[in-house]
Amino acid sequence: MRWALAALLPLLLLLHGVEAMSLHGHVGSDYRIFYDSVRRLLADPATLYAPDARESLQGYLYPPPAALLFLPLLLGSVEQGFAIASAVIVGCGVLSCLMWLSLTREALGLRRDWLAALVIVALATSTGAMLAVRQGQVGTIILFLCVAAVWLDSRGWPKLAGALIAAGCWIKIYPVLMLFWLFCRPQWRPMLTGFVIAAVGIPLVALVKVPPALYLDYFQTQLPAMSGRAIVHIDNQSIAAIVTRLDLPLEVYSLSYQTAPLPGWLRGGVVLAMLGAMTAIMLRVRRTGAPALTVASWAPAIACLVAPLGWGHTYVLLFPLFVQLCRVSLARIEAGEGWGEAVAIGLCYLALLPPGYHRLAIAEMLPGWAAQLFYARYAVAALVLLAISWRQLGREGKAARPA
Repeated sequence: MRWALAALLPLLLLLHGVEAMSLHGHVGSDYRIFYDSVRRLLADPATLYAPDARESLQGYLYPPPAALLFLPLLLGSVEQGFAIASAVIVGCGVLSCLMWLSLTREALGLRRDWLAALVIVALATSTGAMLAVRQGQVGTIILFLCVAAVWLDSRGWPKLAGALIAAGCWIKIYPVLMLFWLFCRPQWRPMLTGFVIAAVGIPLVALVKVPPALYLDYFQTQLPAMSGRAIVHIDNQSIAAIVTRLDLPLEVYSLSYQTAPLPGWLRGGVVLAMLGAMTAIMLRVRRTGAPALTVASWAPAIACLVAPLGWGHTYVLLFPLFVQLCRVSLARIEAGEGWGEAVAIGLCYLALLPPGYHRLAIAEMLPGWAAQLFYARYAVAALVLLAISWRQLGREGKAARPA
């Protein structure tokens, strides 16, 4: 097994080099959206959201304080700012994976293995989601805030951990699912205190640049309208988008960025599925005595599936679940078992390797269901990884703790 890992590492590094070259000299379109949004916010806060943003789901769509995240990048040119943002994006992704591997090792009593860690991090960060997020998205920043919260709690800083979750929610709402993990922790009260203080304090501090009217516009007008629609393009790998695409011809959902209204039954079903999945894993962890770390790995993974705009780059939030499963699987292989899980995880990696927006050249030659399945591959991979995680907890009441 060691020789296989040693042989795989240079291949993964070569893949990283190819991906880096594909982005060289390019300023991501997503980054330009954030860059321009900060400029509009400073010039006239009322223009932060484009008039048609809530219908087209294009442009700046996040809570008002999130625009301030890119404020320091206005000190240089667009190109200079993008270079800095790219370094931060990649750094947050790599550091998040390393931190989660450390948390997994501590929670499950695994031995330290730097070769395995390097291979797993290289696997995770070579996926299409990581390539897409480097266009200037904030996915790995949100990921880092979630991972850092778990890390800080394990080091005895529960209030700060709760504050980081709240900070992530003011960028995108996804980290709110981390509250399920919070209530699995012995120190949930100080964590909840930190969460509430930051959730209230961040918008108050942001009032320096963000007027109250902008918050009212976002929560009363923008957010309700945006949450009721989804873009049908193949890069949207959310459950809502996948279901919406079922009735559309291939040439529409593989090329068009048009939006479609989400019926109430679909929106309600997705919310119920989200709450049901998080409640189920929380109860299973409590019943089995497994580490609460598993709940924390499920929270961002579930967010990928239930967000109406679950773009391919959103799936960087799968990293905690992916690296945790990879590390446990390697430990089980060393113990002479777990090959079936390893193969399943490997197939999930292959599904996650092409970017979500990648069009299959032979898609028009495939049956409709096969094309739909290929263009739902991120969501399918996420569901398989969640199923493996559920299975790893075992039936006897203890999580697997390989040596």
